[in-house]
Amino acid sequence: MSEDIAVADDDEDDDRNAHQGRDGVDRQGEALGDEVADQKQGRAREHRPRHEDAVVGTGEEHACQVRDGQPDEAHGAAEGGDGTGQQYGGEEQQRTGALHVEPHRAGIVFAQQQQVDEQQAVRTGPLKSSSALLISGIQHAMMGTEKRRVFAAHPAERKHTILLDFLEQEQISKELRDGIEEYRKTYPTPPELLNRVPRPRYHYYGKEVWEAAVAAILCGENLLLAGSKATGKNVLAENLAQVFARPGWDVSFHVNMDAAGLIGMDTFENGQVTFRPGPIYLCARYGGFGVLDEINMAKNEALAVLHAALDFRRSIDVPGYDRVEVHPAARFIGTMNYGYAGTRELNEALTSRFAVIQVPAIDGGNLERLLTDEFPTLEKKYREQFVQLFLDLQKKCENAEISSKALDLRGMLDALRLIRKGLRTGAALDMGITNKAFDSYEQGLIRDVIAARIPEKLDRSRLFSD
Repeated sequence: MSEDIAVADDDEDDDRNAHQGRDGVDRQGEALGDEVADQKQGRAREHRPRHEDAVVGTGEEHACQVRDGQPDEAHGAAEGGDGTGQQYGGEEQQRTGALHVEPHRAGIVFAQQQQVDEQQAVRTGPLKSSSALLISGIQHAMMGTEKRRVFAAHPAERKHTILLDFLEQEQISKELRDGIEEYRKTYPTPPELLNRVPRPRYHYYGKEVWEAAVAAILCGENLLLAGSKATGKNVLAENLAQVFARPGWDVSFHVNMDAAGLIGMDTFENGQVTFRPGPIYLCARYGGFGVLDEINMAKNEALAVLHAALDFRRSIDVPGYDRVEVHPAARFIGTMNYGYAGTRELNEALTSRFAVIQVPAIDGGNLERLLTDEFPTLEKKYREQFVQLFLDLQKKCENAEISSKALDLRGMLDALRLIRKGLRTGAALDMGITNKAFDSYEQGLIRDVIAARIPEKLDRSRLFSD
């Protein structure tokens, strides 16, 4: 019998014969007595290792069997005749059903499998060796489980894991990182909203700002990120939504924004008037992170509808409809520049409902890390020159020698992408930085700053090593 088992483990033809034999045993089981039932029990033990390999190997094959209404009842019948067979068969269906729900979660599959095997080992004794063999195989297959789990999960889950590793590298407080994990366990992401969880392209660099922002969110505060252009406010907001695994809603404020655009409005659909919810309503209902972009560009009277949602009341009254309680996981993150055309001072009543973080300009070290992550093949000496170029433009802006239009980190990154595609360096930097200023005299000053660091005729082959 042991020799047959060894052969059946790796032979595909024997596997098909095994299933056919198991079906035959099932049909005989209804008519035969105790003697034949003993024979069926022996056959079940013979074919069980192959069956279990299928469970561990894919998990999807058994899920398909359950969906098609064909659970493996032969094993259950063989275990203990009519009564006990039904019991074991139910356990088998339950296990395969769990695999269908979450086939990608190897740890759960292993735990469930181990539990079932232990229960059956107590009842059947001889199955202990098979169970030990199975567990050993699972342990071998699960070497590197953590890495495998990252790539098996949803993209949002992979990003979350990467960001947690990033926070550890940034030496963010362990208490805060543990708080993030606890928050995620308390407020799991609704499966239907996983696609709304942001997948940020860039990391935000800055330990102090990270710790302040995470602590505020864990304390239930809403955040207001204030700072000049190119400081990474929106990047930080996306990073926060991702690491906390919350669906995101973006609201871009403008002078004509009104309450209906935030909360929702009536619309005519299918011959009747219905309510179409706005981003603030949806964020409050589903516990999302609402990013209120350039919040100081909207009229204060329009923003007044947010007061109840942002303070201790945590609710929204929709005129003509119901009162909506803000989900305990929901947070609102406002971003604002100041001193630009179209902006205004925020109402004190609104400002008092936020924890405010002044986001500093990116420093040279963090900028170099950003360029390294985004352009890993960029030659080190030129990467350093681009860092210094940005700092030179920053200093010129601080001294009011040029306007802040040229201080555009997005523009610099765009210029590097253009160069990597083959565009001449001078033309790419004009498109990404210089031409953002429309005064010809100012453009000349900006080109002088650039020429001191980056030769105009520098081409891709000298900048990038790939």
